[in-house]
Amino acid sequence: VSDGVLHPPEDVNRLAWWKDSALPGTAGTTVITGHVNLRGTDGFAKQFIDLKPGTPIDVVTADGDVESYAVTEVSNYNKAAEFPLDKLNALSGPEVLALITCGGEFVGPPFGYEDNVIAWATPTD
Repeated sequence: VSDGVLHPPEDVNRLAWWKDSALPGTAGTTVITGHVNLRGTDGFAKQFIDLKPGTPIDVVTADGDVESYAVTEVSNYNKAAEFPLDKLNALSGPEVLALITCGGEFVGPPFGYEDNVIAWATPTD
């Protein structure tokens, strides 16, 4: 995310953890991303747009542990103007989960969609 580009997985049915973000269950921000849609197919991450504060989110780690979170807010950020890089790149401080997908109007290349939708969540344990 340091260069402002976060590439979701090619498969619209999958999510991906950004490898330079915090690990789930540790201090800092864990970033998970996925497509809202691709080539006419809705992506799994389309669900991020409709999340509401209080919605529970479980993240299953590679070793099978489950980290539990609750959504605190869902916000749109213009890709060209207001992307919250400092918060997304945090590797210390409070544990935060950021679920990112595209949103807003489709504007074509290079951004695709005008905005990113980020569902922010905090631990419930």
